[in-house]
Amino acid sequence: MVRPTLSTLILAASMPLFFLGCEKVKDVLEKLDKASSKEGAACEPNAGECKGNKQAYVCIDGKLALRECKGPSGCTTKDSTDPNKVDVHCSWGEDQKGDKCGKNEEGEADCGKASMIVCRDGALQVEPCRGPKGCRVAGEKINCDTSIVQAGDPCIGEGYSCGENKQERLACKDGKMVADVSCRGPGGCKVKNDKIECDRTLVTAGDSCSEEGAAACSVDKLSFLECNGGKFIETMKCKGADHCAIESGRVGCDASLADVGDPCDQEGAAACSVDGKKLLTCKGTKLVMQRACNCEVKGNMIGCR
Repeated sequence: MVRPTLSTLILAASMPLFFLGCEKVKDVLEKLDKASSKEGAACEPNAGECKGNKQAYVCIDGKLALRECKGPSGCTTKDSTDPNKVDVHCSWGEDQKGDKCGKNEEGEADCGKASMIVCRDGALQVEPCRGPKGCRVAGEKINCDTSIVQAGDPCIGEGYSCGENKQERLACKDGKMVADVSCRGPGGCKVKNDKIECDRTLVTAGDSCSEEGAAACSVDKLSFLECNGGKFIETMKCKGADHCAIESGRVGCDASLADVGDPCDQEGAAACSVDGKKLLTCKGTKLVMQRACNCEVKGNMIGCR
């Protein structure tokens, strides 16, 4: 059996380069040298070229820089509106948080697993997309679902989101999501038709509010509360058989039964004491005893027998 010698193997491996000829070899070397000197060269936005799938020369503030493309799509190119250029996209990965990005890249973004990697103020930031739609690419745009957030998540502008427990609404203030109001009603906090809905039909005294005079029931449905000066305050007890209830978007309070000293808001309104031995009437903001009697509630009528 005849075995090839080592020199024969080397010759075979060298043949493709040998057949290039001297001029071709010179061209290859010049291209390699040119590639190594690209960094710092003047460029226009989106110009550059891929260096394999995971690296690229990209234009940052008018100069080419070599960047790692750690996002799932690596380095990709597409035809530019300028026939003499090719647009280069070097996708970012979540572990590139804090890396430098250019002024010309401000606001550009890529999707991570459940986040958006975006250029803000000259550095890459990783912003969570906690909503059910996560982060997704839609044509030329990146959509990050921030309908669900945590307090402290970054945000831009103004707007609302639901907390992860679906029981609170958060607002964007000074670039951070902060607790806004509780959503204690059975509907909680949810997204409907791309809008945040917060069910505030149930509240506790002291909960914040912004709509003066808005009404709600207490969580135990034994009190009627109203928005006054930015806080919900108890204005009536609802000790009657129907307690506090919401019907067709309206809040009602059955105050037909009460105790002396309970709050009230309708001068002269009557109620029976819970033990049925007194007729009470609203005076100022408190219920007082009008007289002792066998007090009875019949439908909408309250009186002594």
